[in-house]
Amino acid sequence: FGSAERVAATTYYVAPPPTGDDSNSGTSIGAPWATLQFAAGEVGPGDVVRVRAGTFAGFELTTSGSSDSPITFSAYSGEEPMIAADGPQAGVGINLEGASHIVIEGFRVQERSSYGIRAVVGSNVVLRNNRLTQSGQSGILVAYLDDALVEGNIIDGPGIAAGILALDESSDLTVRRNWVIDHDGGINIIGDSSLGGTGLFLGALIENNIVDLTGRLTGAGLSLWGVQNALVRNNLLFGLPRYGITLGTGLAGGASTGNRLLNNT
Repeated sequence: FGSAERVAATTYYVAPPPTGDDSNSGTSIGAPWATLQFAAGEVGPGDVVRVRAGTFAGFELTTSGSSDSPITFSAYSGEEPMIAADGPQAGVGINLEGASHIVIEGFRVQERSSYGIRAVVGSNVVLRNNRLTQSGQSGILVAYLDDALVEGNIIDGPGIAAGILALDESSDLTVRRNWVIDHDGGINIIGDSSLGGTGLFLGALIENNIVDLTGRLTGAGLSLWGVQNALVRNNLLFGLPRYGITLGTGLAGGASTGNRLLNNT
């Protein structure tokens, strides 16, 4: 006797009122839900949420997909939904808390006091083609997240931390084709063993990113602390107030070793 399984994945739609209403079925473009948080409470593995243009409050997702059936929240084709108010996590637009096998793509997240997108404790998360504007800390924060892909995002400041901030530890993090503008750091990958664990980032791939820190007073284009056996290639870094690329130990569980830095400008 096998355990019960979901019968089929479902595509849901979210649109702002008056078209959207959380009492709708959500399963057709003509009867969409109204709020992203309601959708986050309904989805399961394999489900896709297509979000129409409009302005929304953010959301928190704690449900995981599966390796062959991720949960996807994405902009409806040709449209850009905007998140201009916090979800349940104060200061955060989109919060993934212990959620794995998730795809977030095509959102504009504006003026959150902390992070535009925060993803912590999980694996196999894709953050793709989002625009994070004027986040108080960082546009994107990932922590304790294995096999994550941060790709094709635009992170536009001013922000007082790095545009993309990866903290604590992970394995096989990929950060590529992102554009970071006007933050006090570009892409910071910072191991930290003070909270337990290894405090190391293993096997990261950092490639084809653009970092423009013109006019900032501190920070580096790429900061790699406790990063081991990474490939860092084809990144363009300019307008840098201090350093292009730094490697070190800090609070990490070990030094930055075994890394290859190739064809960066």
